[in-house]
Amino acid sequence: MALPIVSTPKFDVTLPSNGKIIKFRPFLVKEQKLVLQAIEMQDANQLNNALDDILKSCTFNEVDIDSLPVYDVEYLIMQIRARSVGDIVEINYVCKNQIQDKLLNEEQIKFDSEAKEIRGPGECGTRIPLKVNIGTLEVSSAGVRPDNRIMFMDNIGVVMRDLNYGAYKKLANIQNVDTGIQIIAACVEMVIDGDAIHTRSDFQEQELIDWIEVLVGEDLEKLDNFITSMPTMRMEFDLVCPNCNAKEHTKLEGLDDFLV
Repeated sequence: MALPIVSTPKFDVTLPSNGKIIKFRPFLVKEQKLVLQAIEMQDANQLNNALDDILKSCTFNEVDIDSLPVYDVEYLIMQIRARSVGDIVEINYVCKNQIQDKLLNEEQIKFDSEAKEIRGPGECGTRIPLKVNIGTLEVSSAGVRPDNRIMFMDNIGVVMRDLNYGAYKKLANIQNVDTGIQIIAACVEMVIDGDAIHTRSDFQEQELIDWIEVLVGEDLEKLDNFITSMPTMRMEFDLVCPNCNAKEHTKLEGLDDFLV
């Protein structure tokens, strides 16, 4: 017997970056399992791959996900998740307060009943459950955004763009001193040279990185200010840790914080 086909609802979402309305559907059960499995395994590569495939499917392969700014993708994932599992989700915030009497060998004690406790200074680490209404999350900047046209001299400068999701994925696993420069390079859309405008098709990525590396510190700071002012999802909380009684004013910011 052929089982009946259950229709999947469609919803509209407005992208924060440009106000464009796109259609999406909720996660399927099998898709949600993939995301939860990657989160539980704390496997960033697996999570990125799962989200990549699911985002394309949930937007009916009609959206170039990699070209969207990171904050558009963050917002889209939260909207899909809200329609899939409900607006209210529980997030575990980890207390980062430094305490003097921390049990340092907790894992060893779990597997060895005769192990002696080792105590000393360390991060509290208590998990504090927070209920967050992800359906009401909005994208915002931490402050006033600089103009995306940044000049170093009267006739030399750049036009910047927000970091897109494709570049974010490539750079996510790079942890070295060059990462900051590479992020800045990924956000340069055009180079201004007097009356000439050089677009990204006019130069290689390494050429751009080499050019950025010979800027003076003041000019590099202008570029960095544009990057750090990029919008993101954020929510602020006042918390009291039930274990160490530390009071914290903290914020959840970006996709990593809202998927834990």
